[in-house]
Amino acid sequence: MHFGKPHRIRDIVESLEKNTIIERDGNLEDVKKIILEHYDILEELYGKEKAVKDIRKHIIWYTSGLKNGKEVRVRVNEIDSKDKIKELLKIL
Repeated sequence: MHFGKPHRIRDIVESLEKNTIIERDGNLEDVKKIILEHYDILEELYGKEKAVKDIRKHIIWYTSGLKNGKEVRVRVNEIDSKDKIKELLKIL
């Protein structure tokens, strides 16, 4: 299972359409954008407090295997707002 790799869905759809195997890494800027969009959805659905807590686990998944991802994961519990998420993502 590929937690934190939403671009894999795009690869699967494209592979089926072209009848070939397509597998590529997600663009770092795409990953950052997805994290922020994911946070916005969580905040809209559950409010800021729950969104901040929930996004932490997703950031761990999203940053797995990325350069400097370990440092982000070490500091993920410092997140308490969208601005802090943006600051943390600058490490990547």
